[in-house]
Amino acid sequence: MLKKSLKSIPLLGFGMTNFNFLFMNRKWAHDRVNLINTLKELDANARGLGPLSSNTPVKTDNDGVVNWDSRVHPDVREKKTNSNCWPYNFLLFPEGTNLTYDTRCKSLKYARKVNKQPFKHLLLPHVTGLRFTLETLEPSLDAVYDVTIGYSGVQNSSYAASHYSLKQIFLEGKFPHIVDIYIRSYELKNIPLRDEEAFAEWLYNVWKEKDELLEEYYISGSFKQESNNTSTVVDKFNVSPSEYLLVGMIPCITFLFILKLLAA
Repeated sequence: MLKKSLKSIPLLGFGMTNFNFLFMNRKWAHDRVNLINTLKELDANARGLGPLSSNTPVKTDNDGVVNWDSRVHPDVREKKTNSNCWPYNFLLFPEGTNLTYDTRCKSLKYARKVNKQPFKHLLLPHVTGLRFTLETLEPSLDAVYDVTIGYSGVQNSSYAASHYSLKQIFLEGKFPHIVDIYIRSYELKNIPLRDEEAFAEWLYNVWKEKDELLEEYYISGSFKQESNNTSTVVDKFNVSPSEYLLVGMIPCITFLFILKLLAA
């Protein structure tokens, strides 16, 4: 999910649209139908009954909501390798944006509004979008993965977004030497989707645990190991010169594209 304004970026906006990125106005009245249709199509494709399997909707409601067959294709149910199942990964940021000084100030106001204790390393998550997404994808969704990322070189009281800005990374060559990723899995059946208050409390507790993980990380330099089920993978991340060149070409091409539009 991305802000709708990003859709207007020359070239990049076209590319993101072509790859079916979901653009949001961040106003539920405007986003509802678009979000429902996108999620329902993902779900239908995963069950082998969507447009990627040459199927058509069962009906379209008066408000524009498209409805697909609610069954599961037999080949998908039997997990046949040649089935028309199209699995998906849906990435969502319940906080809505990066943690910076400005966004933290807004989060503090929101915390007071909902009568919640704010976090030190995170913004308060928004409940509505995540809960709605999980409910809509429930027929084809098994689990939710919570990903917590820690960046080396960031002090306990600073913000990673300002410490490693795009300018610093691409123009000054300043980047985190180590990026630690802590992943936890929650089975969907154990998440209280049906009760809005219970879900909000569950999500808040997940974020509270994430905040504690990050506090430990910025003190000790690593995430704590919780159980025998925890595995650690260490590897190097190398960027080739051609990849740097490609990244540098994008703003140049965008600039030339804008000049061409202005000259037309």
